[in-house]
Amino acid sequence: AGAGGNIGTAAVAKSAPDGYTALITSSAFAVNVSLFPDAGYSAERDFIPTVIVASQPNLIFVNANHPARTLAELLSLARTTKTAFASPGSGTTPHLTGENLFNVVAKLGMTP
Repeated sequence: AGAGGNIGTAAVAKSAPDGYTALITSSAFAVNVSLFPDAGYSAERDFIPTVIVASQPNLIFVNANHPARTLAELLSLARTTKTAFASPGSGTTPHLTGENLFNVVAKLGMTP
């Protein structure tokens, strides 16, 4: 988990190709090489994919007392009220999804 997964990923990239070490990772694997210039590994050069183990959706939640009950209602309120969103951290899939949805697609200028 150190450095967004970079430390463990780099260790696997440098491990002996003896069949004793494998990497199970998330989208951070692909995202981190663009966020960290020296991530310690090259996704293209150091690894080959073998299988997708699971697929995880990104979900949007609001406080139970929030007036929005749908995405359309949330976007409508965000257009008229200062709104922010939270995520597990910079560069995580939920963070990038929020940036894309709220700032690129809906052009709201929300701050994480």
